[in-house]
Amino acid sequence: MIVVGIMSLFNKTIKIPFVSNLQAPRVTNAASSYVLGVVSGLSSTCCAPVLFGALSLAALSPTMLQAAGVGLAYTFGIVFPLFLLSLFFQKGLQKWMLGLKKRTIQLGTLQVLLSSFISFLLFTGSGIIFLVLALTNRLQMNDQAVETSITFKYWIDKISNPIQNIPYSQYIFGVILAGILIYFIRLAVKEGDKKSK
Repeated sequence: MIVVGIMSLFNKTIKIPFVSNLQAPRVTNAASSYVLGVVSGLSSTCCAPVLFGALSLAALSPTMLQAAGVGLAYTFGIVFPLFLLSLFFQKGLQKWMLGLKKRTIQLGTLQVLLSSFISFLLFTGSGIIFLVLALTNRLQMNDQAVETSITFKYWIDKISNPIQNIPYSQYIFGVILAGILIYFIRLAVKEGDKKSK
């Protein structure tokens, strides 16, 4: 990470064979986005275990409707934060980020893009922290982290238990999720139609 941070400062990139020559598609549609999501989900070290857990829960569900509900809840949990991020990005964050890429700062005789300097700070800082933790044998989950995890689970159970006592709460929640998902799909289709015109 430290090396990547230094490379960011000097605006250098690592060229990966075969991948560096790939061109991004000019038109993105639902199918290409879906394939990207499938590949990311299966290959990502953070998404893949959760995905297989959700698939196991869906496979163990007694009915097809419950299996679909598990899949829908998993999809909503993974995708909804991305919808919110894209909404903020579309509403003005994109212009701010483009402006950030054009700004430069002076480091002695070196003129550096502000975005590259921020990347340098993040990567190098994270790399140094991980290096120090690894060298001092503290890069592991301690008792305090386990206690925090147990406390977090306790509060989730405390919040979710009253909801589970509501009659047909799973079905109500499923209908709400399906409604929100349909709304976002319609919104995405309308935006796609506007861009194609």
